[in-house]
Amino acid sequence: MIKKYFYILLVLLASAGFALRLQVCRELLDKDIQVSRPSAGTDMATYKELSERILKGEFNEEYYYQPLYYAFFLPIVHKVLGSGIWPVMIAQAFLSALTIFFAGLASAMLWGRRAGVITGVLIAFSALLILYVPYHLLETLQAFWITMILYVVLLAWRSGNSAHWGIAGFLVSMAILTRGNIWFFVPGLAVAAFCSV
Repeated sequence: MIKKYFYILLVLLASAGFALRLQVCRELLDKDIQVSRPSAGTDMATYKELSERILKGEFNEEYYYQPLYYAFFLPIVHKVLGSGIWPVMIAQAFLSALTIFFAGLASAMLWGRRAGVITGVLIAFSALLILYVPYHLLETLQAFWITMILYVVLLAWRSGNSAHWGIAGFLVSMAILTRGNIWFFVPGLAVAAFCSV
C-alpha cells in the first residue's frame, strides 16, 4: 500500500470514528440519564463533582481519589470548550479518533500498512471504545494514553533517540496519574530504553 494512501485511509477512519462516536453520544444522551446526571456514588458522579469543584476553585482538601488526572482533565475541557456535557463528549470523541489514528500507525510499524488499516477499522468500530465516550469515565483517556505510549515507544525503539524516550516517559507519567496500573509497564519500558539508547 502506498504511504500517502495509508495516511489518507487512517485519517478517514479516524474521522468516521469521530462522527460515529458523536452520533452514539447524541443517542445515549437522549436515552441514558447516566450520561448527563450520573447516579450518586458512581465513579462518574465522583469525577463530575470533583472536576466541578476544581473548576470553581473550591477544592482545598487532600486529594484522595486515585485517578487524579481525569479529575483535572475535565476542568481543562470545560475551560477550553465550555460547560455542559457536550464539551466532554466532543473531547473524548476526539481523543478516541486520535486513538484510532495512532493505533493504526503503531500497528503499521509492527506488521505493515495493511495491518495498520485493519487495526484502524477494528478500533474505529469497537463497541467498547465507542460506548465509553459519552460517560464521565477515564477509559477513553486511558486508551488514548496507552496507544500513545505504544506508538512513541516503538518510535523510540527504532530511532534509539533519548528525546523519544523522554516523551514516552512523559506519556507514561500522565497515564499513571490517570490510572495507577500503568506502573506495570515501567520496568519493561525502562529495560527497552536502556537497551535501545
